[in-house]
Amino acid sequence: ATALTFDTFELPIDVALAAPFRERMSERELTIEELWELRAKAEGSTGPRRSAILAELNGRLARTVSLLVIPLLAVPLGLATRRNERSIGIAVGVVLMVFYHNMLNFGEAMATSGRVSVGLGLWMPVLLFAVLSIWLFAAVSTWPRENPVVLLFARIGRGREALLNLLPRRS
Repeated sequence: ATALTFDTFELPIDVALAAPFRERMSERELTIEELWELRAKAEGSTGPRRSAILAELNGRLARTVSLLVIPLLAVPLGLATRRNERSIGIAVGVVLMVFYHNMLNFGEAMATSGRVSVGLGLWMPVLLFAVLSIWLFAAVSTWPRENPVVLLFARIGRGREALLNLLPRRS
């Protein structure tokens, strides 16, 4: 039998270095850290670039905060007193989520263009969504036998009637 012995062994391997990542073209491609740094640099400036940076950063933060509120909406809409009412809650939940998503997109577009402030365009829908979710959760806690969708539509109907009573009547 033959045994190999050696003190050192070198095997050169040509490894091509990865090409650097291309330059980011828009705010949508930046990380949150990069957006935060750009926000700080553009603190005193105005213009479309600053509003786009603020809208993108706040849009991401608003969607993240929304994740904390969604379970408060899901629990009441998932509960039902009868078997067929559960599907109503799921349908209303899907409609609410689609409407909320579109409101955030619209608010972000308006804030990007500078037509509205970031607080109004992005954080107002988050606040309204949170208030609705907390109210539905509290309603189910207070009236456990009631369907929250029925309670919501009853509240909307009472609000509509109150608004109609404020309008002048036609003769």
